[in-house]
Amino acid sequence: MNAYHLKPKTKRNPVFQKAHEQGKQAGYQEATDIFHKFLSERMQTLEDIPGIGEKTAWKIHEHFLKGMEETNK
Repeated sequence: MNAYHLKPKTKRNPVFQKAHEQGKQAGYQEATDIFHKFLSERMQTLEDIPGIGEKTAWKIHEHFLKGMEETNK
């Protein structure tokens, strides 16, 4: 048997499987929340970057908003 051979999956304990799925979903939600908070904070400071004014900052905001709208379709 080589290192890449996988054992056939056995039936998982439904209690453990449910807890695993709930933990995975909670982790995904927490990571998403952290990312959105980070992105929001960074977007608010765009105009602090030399060479980026109100118009350029707005264009960047629009770009991200448009991308999120397309992703949510």
